[in-house]
Amino acid sequence: MKKLFNIAVIMFIAVSIAQAKPKCAVLPFKAKAGFTQEEADLLCNSYRDLLRKSGKYEIMSQNDVNVMIKTRLSHRAASLTPYYVIVGRTIKADYIITGSVEATTDALWLNTALCDVKKQRINRRIKVFYRGDVDEFMRIAPKSSIERLFRKSTTQPTQGAVAQKPALTPKKTIAKPKIASTPKVQKKPTKTSSKPRDYGKTLRTIGDYTHNNLQVGLRMSYYKLIDNENEAFLGSINQLKEDQDYTPHLFARIRLPMELFWISLGYNKLRAKTWTTAGSGSDPEGYTDGTIELSGPFVLLHFHSEREKDLQWFGEVGFAIYKADFIHNPAWRDARGHVDSHIMNFYDTYGLMLNGGCEFYATDNITLSTYISYTRVDVDMTYYLYDNKVRDSSFPLSNFGLGLGVQYRF
Repeated sequence: MKKLFNIAVIMFIAVSIAQAKPKCAVLPFKAKAGFTQEEADLLCNSYRDLLRKSGKYEIMSQNDVNVMIKTRLSHRAASLTPYYVIVGRTIKADYIITGSVEATTDALWLNTALCDVKKQRINRRIKVFYRGDVDEFMRIAPKSSIERLFRKSTTQPTQGAVAQKPALTPKKTIAKPKIASTPKVQKKPTKTSSKPRDYGKTLRTIGDYTHNNLQVGLRMSYYKLIDNENEAFLGSINQLKEDQDYTPHLFARIRLPMELFWISLGYNKLRAKTWTTAGSGSDPEGYTDGTIELSGPFVLLHFHSEREKDLQWFGEVGFAIYKADFIHNPAWRDARGHVDSHIMNFYDTYGLMLNGGCEFYATDNITLSTYISYTRVDVDMTYYLYDNKVRDSSFPLSNFGLGLGVQYRF
């Protein structure tokens, strides 16, 4: 009886220790360029086995992971909550590990992420690259990734015998008679040549950081003003006409810690002619006093769906900060022989932006995008006649647009 009691106590303690470990589930790795899904699954199984042997987590079974995947797919379109949070809560996991494997022109890559379900954030991203044989990569990549995942806990010095160097005995010195000598001139310290900087290593570090975390591209758009006719704009101005600018504008996109969210930074320009439909003798169809021009940077929160074959959907919301200018028509500005007799002074403003569209993968690094956009923006102004303020007014430049773009992912 005493022996059975001891066995029961030991089993109870073992179960308690096991339950104290945080639960972790490993999602099947995604196969990207250069790898098949079968190879990605083999790599994932090896990773899962090594992680289980590390004893850091209680690794959940493959059946639970399969339930997790179904749950993620059913909730993905209906919720903005990160999918690892949704599926982690479903099976009561503390952590989720996601991963992908791909081959670039110069290396093989295993990218993994440790996701905290409770705090809804990605704690660590591990990127392992290898230049060599695929079989060797399949063998060493999971081990290297897990070692880096627990680097803080596995790199502590271990206790053990350390070979000590024998103590040096001081040499006997013979006293020499003191001889008066002239003071020595202190030599200037010579500059030692510094170790040459390893620029290749710096570039590789930058490449590791930007890999799958940075996009750059060009965008061009066509827009249509929403409220472009009003008898009360200003004086005889009763219409606004779009002055399209098809120049492609540069933008950059930076990945946030949340897997599917990015920050887009770029530049936008918007132009509209002020128009009077009541024509004169020389301009029977109407004339313009000048062109309103808004230009400036924008910041957008970009979020997209997971890639489905060669297509993914995206949405963007944010704002633009515009510098406002008015390009006066010289014939109107210098009317009656008086330079700057008519002046419209426009004030800087901001606009709210909302975009939605899809991206098509031409290659694994290059995507083509098409989207529709809505921008909400008004611009205030003051009208001066012969240097005297006449009145204040506002012009609505809110618009819908269609856009095309091309992006390159590092």
